[in-house]
Amino acid sequence: MPLIARVSNSSDKTLKWKIAQKLERWWWQKYLRNQTPEEYKTWKTAYWNKFFGIVADEIQLSESDSIADIGCGPAGIFSIFRKQAVTAVDPLLDSYQGDLSVFNKSDYPNVTFVNSAIEDFESPDRFQLVCCLNAINHVSDLQLGFSKLAEITVENGYCLLSIDAHNQQFLRLDHLH
Repeated sequence: MPLIARVSNSSDKTLKWKIAQKLERWWWQKYLRNQTPEEYKTWKTAYWNKFFGIVADEIQLSESDSIADIGCGPAGIFSIFRKQAVTAVDPLLDSYQGDLSVFNKSDYPNVTFVNSAIEDFESPDRFQLVCCLNAINHVSDLQLGFSKLAEITVENGYCLLSIDAHNQQFLRLDHLH
């Protein structure tokens, strides 16, 4: 499937954001093409359990703690938390629901899904644990993204943050300035 982007008079930041979102959808479709939903979910659940297991002793969650998975994608860490109330946020959730067989919101009854960019996310709630895993590097405004993560984390709460580093030039946007 070729990627086609319409160039308009919109700001460079908006154009980059639209291209990045289109690429993200395309990447997920391509990545999941040769896997069954069951295979992928089994692998991803094991991955998230191992990932969270590294910090679980430090964080010590109770069933009453609330969790936010910010930039969750279609198979975020939200999928391993079954006892806590979880809010999962991603600007492409509606697309994932329609495009990807691995993602069905109804599979996660304890999760509230919010179709929103990190910087635009609004919630009256604050969270004991805020996870932003391989997503902060996808924001259009990095400072606002970090501010949002701090804003939604309760005092003495935890923010679990990670990024995947890509060194391939074509994956980096800094050369487009």
